[in-house]
Amino acid sequence: MALIIETGAAVANANSYVSVAEYAAYAAARGYTVGATDPLKEIELTKAMDYLEGCRERFKGSKLTQAQSLQWPRVGVVVDGFSLSSSVIPVELKRAQMELAHLSASLDLMPSGEFQDVASAQLDTLGVSYHQGGSYKSVQHKSVDALLYPLFKLTGALKAIRA
Repeated sequence: MALIIETGAAVANANSYVSVAEYAAYAAARGYTVGATDPLKEIELTKAMDYLEGCRERFKGSKLTQAQSLQWPRVGVVVDGFSLSSSVIPVELKRAQMELAHLSASLDLMPSGEFQDVASAQLDTLGVSYHQGGSYKSVQHKSVDALLYPLFKLTGALKAIRA
């Protein structure tokens, strides 16, 4: 499977924001071990795209065209007080895809399955009891969240500006 890179021009059938070469350079600069072959790197980048596409409702603005295959490019996006051109794929988004691709090699980015509620658990003298409803499993990607935060809509927060 070859990657088709979205450049900001609403490329038909695009399936990645970054190339294998960009991903390899990003990983090398951070000392990350990534897929040894280009096909393995493509798989990691594809898993990352699956995760990013799941964020569709959280992104600011709107898709540039209804027909485009990915969520970006977008219109109506303001980052750090500046309007983002609809022909730009934000560097934060590219970095997030590469960070997720790296993470995908060692963990499931979107775990699914049945999770059993646990009312309490005991290990020797240490015990824990859960509220009604038990516990659940959640995966957090703080490095990715930090990159994507400027691209997400604010929800439930007010921004105060002093004049």
